[in-house]
Order: sequence, then structure tokens, then C-alpha cells
Amino acid sequence: MNVGVVGAGSWGTALAIQLARSGDRVRLWDHRPERAARMQEQRENKRYMPGVSLVDNIEVSGELGHVLEDAALVVEVIPSQSVRRVAESFAPLVPAGATVLCASKGIEQ
Repeated sequence: MNVGVVGAGSWGTALAIQLARSGDRVRLWDHRPERAARMQEQRENKRYMPGVSLVDNIEVSGELGHVLEDAALVVEVIPSQSVRRVAESFAPLVPAGATVLCASKGIEQ
């Protein structure tokens, strides 16, 4: 299955790794393109999960449209206070028929 994970913090990265270990093709989005490029190149999220390697079938990108392209499952994993703003920006990019899962933690302020 093609999975788009929106949010590359520690929780988003951990979920992306687990989904990839289950055999899914995962694209992980970081809102900072330069950090996404570093993670893709170094195969590690040194900021949030130092020492944990990204599974081979994870692609990291700073391009939200690319991450959601062909996704059958979209896992939104950003801080709760940003969910509304980010979801409004990615909603038009979610493929028809895709399932959207909110895995954010916290409470919107």
C-alpha cells in the first residue's frame, strides 16, 4: 500500500518506520524541505530519532503533493495546534478514496 505520512517528528518518523517494516511504501513529509533532503540523504532523522535508520522503502520529501500522490492511506502526525491549518492545505491533495488517519497528540489551543 502507498502511505503518505504528514509530519516527520519523532512520532511521525516512528509510525513511518513501522508502516515501512510492514511492507508498505511510505513517503514522509517534513515541512522544512532542507531537513527532508538531509533525512533522505542520511537515512536518519537525527533531530528526533538519532541512531535509528530509516527503512529502505521510506522516501522523505518536503513536497506535500509528492508525499500524498497515489496514497491509499494518509497518516497525519503533526502537533494538534497545527492540524487545522495543515489539513486545510493538504485536503485538496488527498487522492479520492484515500483513508485519512489522524495520529496527532495533544489539544488544539
